Order: sequence, then structure tokens, then C-alpha cells
Amino acid sequence: PAENYAIKTGQHPSISTAANVANIRRQIDQIGAIRDWDMEVNTTDPSFYKWTQWIFVQMFKHGLAYEKEMPLNWCPNCKAVLANEEVVDGKCERCGSDVTKKNLRQWMLKITAYADRLLEGLKGLDWPEKVIKMQTDWIGRSYGAEVQFKVDGSDEEITVYTTRPDTLYGATFMVLAPEHELVGKLTTPEQKEAVEAYCTMAANKSSVDRIQNKEKTGVFTGSYAINPLNGEKIQIWLSDYVLSDYGTGAIMCVPAHDDRDFAFAKKFGLPIIQVIAKDGVEIEDMQEAYTEASGTMINSGEWNGMESAVLKEEAPLMIEKAGLGKKTPTTSCVTGYSPGSAIGVSRSRSSIVKSAAPYPYRKTSSLYSCRMWSPTSPRIQVNPRLQPLTAGSTPPARAAEDRLRGRPTRCPSGQALPGTSCAMWMRTMTRNW
Repeated sequence: PAENYAIKTGQHPSISTAANVANIRRQIDQIGAIRDWDMEVNTTDPSFYKWTQWIFVQMFKHGLAYEKEMPLNWCPNCKAVLANEEVVDGKCERCGSDVTKKNLRQWMLKITAYADRLLEGLKGLDWPEKVIKMQTDWIGRSYGAEVQFKVDGSDEEITVYTTRPDTLYGATFMVLAPEHELVGKLTTPEQKEAVEAYCTMAANKSSVDRIQNKEKTGVFTGSYAINPLNGEKIQIWLSDYVLSDYGTGAIMCVPAHDDRDFAFAKKFGLPIIQVIAKDGVEIEDMQEAYTEASGTMINSGEWNGMESAVLKEEAPLMIEKAGLGKKTPTTSCVTGYSPGSAIGVSRSRSSIVKSAAPYPYRKTSSLYSCRMWSPTSPRIQVNPRLQPLTAGSTPPARAAEDRLRGRPTRCPSGQALPGTSCAMWMRTMTRNW
């Protein structure tokens, strides 16, 4: 919003932001609210966001920050990325324009590395059971296997994560998210028009709408994959109920044992093969998916006769030994951020969220380097309250008080340059990356 206002009025964002901050202070004083202004925190002040940048640098150094293209809510009028709550009925809450999905390179934070610790930490909390369940579901830890499906007539492979590798013989088709990176390569000329129309339609839906929509929609890409166990060709479809930011953005579909896949297969006339049966007896003319957690394996080659619950545990390792994939745990708690934004600590769920500061790293010839800017640069309007930084490696214990009272603070990179501060590139600089 600040940048768009600057384009509209010609006024630098630092000026309009400072004016808004002053106006809020005035309003709080007018209503007689009692506030300790010594405790004020201004997230647009470089002396504040240098610490959020420091946090990011530490995560980067420890391999927890990486780049990846992901679909984001995009307002073509504001030319800005929107959070889900800023999209109202498919439109931008600020300007009313239709919001689409756009693949953008962004920083991802690998908080999946802490999934086990997060789950363990929930056990001792005196929280309502509902809240703990919500947190557990958000972390989303599950165990299964990543399986490689070769694309027929191509060198491409599609990686699928599944928690039910025991049902692999029953995979009769695949579904990819409309934003999947291979969509362009998989779409045949005959299906191009239909696929493009479907992807455009899906881009106008929010992730919540896509998950909650009970009416299954989809489009055939024209390409086929090969089931790695039985060698059968299976169709590759696109559907908006598959999200690119969960798992690999592609799923193997076993309609005989999944309600969602069953409904999809029935609607589009796709094959249904039962591979788990109660007492080993196959159901004739299935009218609904058999979703019981246990049963005897059927129509599954060398796995026939095995108990499905046992095979579920053993199949990932068997698939890995056969060179068809790998055993793996996974979690859904991957949080991503768009380029041009920095990070801060969330108030809501102790993850990391976007703030208004630029990233401290730029990519040059596949290398990352910490960048410096000088307060004398004519392209940057410098906050006069900002003090020169001295060398150091960690934030001092009284950093918050030092920041608010204008005392000199330590540069988190440990570099000491006269009149400079570490990693404080303004947005005007980051746009040129």
C-alpha cells in the first residue's frame, strides 16, 4: 500500500509512513489512552528491522532458508502480493480487482526441521484441546514415501508423496496442481486450450475455496505416467483440489480407497481397482470407496495376501530398496515469503511472517553476499535517528531499549564500517535485483 500510494501521489513512502505514525500517536493521545511511549516499536525503522534481518541471516546460514517458486495471491491492479485475508470473494480488498494466482520466486523457511519439537512441545501446554488439535493439524506431520512416476514417452519424472504406499497397485490416474511446474511440458497440443482455460479458472480461487469445494473439477493433460509397480499407463490430470504448496503438488490417485479420488474417478470415467479387501473378498460394482484402515491386499502382485496395516509400514522401505522412491516423513508446516519482503516474528503462531523490510541477501552468480548501504547514498532517505553501528555478532540484551533510546547498537554481521549499517537495502534498491 505504501508503494502504491507513493506512485499515486509522488510522495516517498518514508514520508507518508511517518505522517501516519504521527497521526496514530495523535489519535491515541486525543482519546486519553494511557501508553508508555518508551515501549513503542516501529517496524519500519531500520534500527528495528535490522534484527529481523539478523534472524533471517542466521536461518540462511543454518540451511533453513531457501528459494522456491510458489503460487501467491496477486492483484494485477495494485501489482502486489496479497495475504489470504486480503482477498474477499476473489477480489482485492483495497481496489476490488479480481485476484489471480501468480508463481513468484520467494524465500521459504524450513520450519519442517522443527516439526517433532513443535509437536512434543504441545504435550505440556495447558491449552484447550481444540487449539492443540489445530496446531497439530497445522504442523501436519505424516509418514510415507516419495514415489517417482516416469512420464510416458518423456525423460520427465513426477514425484508423488503418499501416506499409503501400500495402495500403489491401485493408483489408476494422477492429479497435479494447476500451478505445477510440469504442466506446460505435459500438456499436449490437443489439450492446450482446455488446460489453459482451466488453469485460469483455478487461479481465481483461493486455497480455502479449492479445498472446501465439494464439486470435483479437472482437465486431462493428454499425457500419461507409468505406474512403477505394474507398468500400467495412467492418465495425468489437473485439478484445483490439489495444492502446489502441500507435498509435491502432485498426487497418485487410488479411487477404490479414497473418497475424493472415488468421486473424481466416477465423474470422469476413470478406472477403479480395489487393492484392499475385508477378508480378502473383492467388492463387485463399488458404489463408494473402501476406506477401512485394515484389510487383506488383493490385485497387488507379490503383495497379495499381506495385511494392509503391516504393508503400510513396510512398503516405504520396499519401494526405496527397489529404487522407485524413498521412505520419508513429511510435514505441511512450510512457510514461504515473497522476494522484496523481509521477516519478523509472528504474534499468532510463533512462525515467521512478512514485514516491510528488504532481504539482507541478494543473489549474484549463484552466490549470496551480505550487502551494505551508506547513509550518504542519494537514492536512500536516511532516518536521522539511526545511529552508526559498531562491530559485534549477537544482539545485546538491551537491544530493544537501546533501539528506542537511540543508543548505538551492534551490527549483527560483525562488520564495522564507518557510517554504515548491515543489510539495510531499501525497497528501491531491491527492485533492481
